[in-house]
Amino acid sequence: MSTEAQSILKEWSPPLISNAAIFLTGLFYLRGWFSLRRSSHDLFAPLRLASFLAGLFFLWIAIGSPLGAFDEASLTVHMIQHILLMLVIPPLVLLGEPSLPLLHGPPQGFVRTTLGPLLQFQVPASQPRGPQASRLQGTAYPREELPAGWQPRFRRLHAGE
Repeated sequence: MSTEAQSILKEWSPPLISNAAIFLTGLFYLRGWFSLRRSSHDLFAPLRLASFLAGLFFLWIAIGSPLGAFDEASLTVHMIQHILLMLVIPPLVLLGEPSLPLLHGPPQGFVRTTLGPLLQFQVPASQPRGPQASRLQGTAYPREELPAGWQPRFRRLHAGE
């Protein structure tokens, strides 16, 4: 291992809040999944559980693991994090269909006082939705993420289009 990598890892400390949030989410999902599986065995397949937990694992890799320490030192690592966050984790989490297990997993007082109001939140009508929103996200993303030296090249490329 290079000395630069060793020094980066030496300075790295685990993000405790992120790791705790990921762990608690997984714990609540497991608790809710087992509770619901007892009552509706056919509706809660093990594939859903595996998918959701894989999504949380990749989330931990992207933001909670030592990989995050290299994010500023390497554009490649930074882009891998974005690929995980944008292309890998969302489908895995959504395949796990987390709404019911996450409502049945935490203590019910927490669900009523904290999660209930959050789940009833309505997106304002002025926010773009559907295909329009995804197009807007896809066009804004590359410009924000390019290092400063690449931005003039990016502008020339689009001027040529």
